[in-house]
Amino acid sequence: MVARRQVRTMIEYILVVLTALLATTCILQRKRYTDLRDEYHHYLDNHECESPTVQRVENHYEDIIDRMQERHAAKLAIQAEEYEEKLEELRQEGKQSLEVNVKHEFDAGDTNE
Repeated sequence: MVARRQVRTMIEYILVVLTALLATTCILQRKRYTDLRDEYHHYLDNHECESPTVQRVENHYEDIIDRMQERHAAKLAIQAEEYEEKLEELRQEGKQSLEVNVKHEFDAGDTNE
């Protein structure tokens, strides 16, 4: 019984750590995309060109960066939601297991008297 609780606690701990890593990854990816965009704008500011072709290319790359951010954020949100659901399932299983163990111990105490 104690081993089960320890395993469940360890699994909960692992899920919490994975969720934290997922959030950290999301933050780092967002920073990476923002840095890329800033670098791109800095380059354009230093190499100004009013050509329509350059404007189309600029808009195209900005759209690509925006889509990459949206897709990555959506994937991370789905993963975080899955981790949260699994964590909640484990908490419920642990709570039910604890209730059953307490009931068995209580029932066993009645038969000893």
